[in-house]
Amino acid sequence: MRIIRAFRTLIKYYNKIMPIFLVVLVLTTILSNILPLLGMILLLPLKISVAFAMLVALTRPHKLTYIPIHIGLRRKFYIRNVFYMTIQQVLYLVPALIGALISAYIYRFVEIESQISFVITNLIIFSIPTVVISLMLAMVPFLLADPKFNQRKKNPLNYSAYILKGSYIKLIFMRLFFVPWLIWFSSGFLATLLSIYTITFGGESIIPQWVSLSWVLSLPIKILLIDPWYQMMHADLYVSLRYKILNT
Repeated sequence: MRIIRAFRTLIKYYNKIMPIFLVVLVLTTILSNILPLLGMILLLPLKISVAFAMLVALTRPHKLTYIPIHIGLRRKFYIRNVFYMTIQQVLYLVPALIGALISAYIYRFVEIESQISFVITNLIIFSIPTVVISLMLAMVPFLLADPKFNQRKKNPLNYSAYILKGSYIKLIFMRLFFVPWLIWFSSGFLATLLSIYTITFGGESIIPQWVSLSWVLSLPIKILLIDPWYQMMHADLYVSLRYKILNT
């Protein structure tokens, strides 16, 4: 089972993969706070370094002694990496942005009795294309990290969708495995924000403290296990589909 195999690979080479994973996380977090938009865009190629480390662990573990963190920042590829990774992120956000604009327009001209139910319905509707896009572009970082993929002549956005043909169901079921972890973290984090908002404006939070602080407990698990495991699972799937780019 791919999820189990990805977990075993991660644990086996944990001490080699996690340093670069954590360094990239810290760098992107710090710079994205200093330069909110520009910093995040400029450092997106660092994610390619993490993808490369995972590909090496799966295909050439004997070469995992040293992974250059700057591999996604190489001069010959940096601009392309920034471009493709930025396009990937933008495409994820387009459906949500369209949904927000439609919601704002309807709110302005139409009276809706249940605004909350409308917002939830709208989010569900526009989350569908977001999910579809995220599936189609799931392999972009691994294509850019793969030395055998010629990004000068091939578009990783197109090839990500191409190599995943026939494998979307596998990817969906693998991602569903991580949904409970996402719900645990997200629900606690949102509860904390709602509590802070309520207390700030003079109200009294009705949300139990253990719920609002549960994300604090889930955060280390998310960073140290769930997130790298999730990425390793994608890397393992990519390796199984890699032959498609070698035959084109």
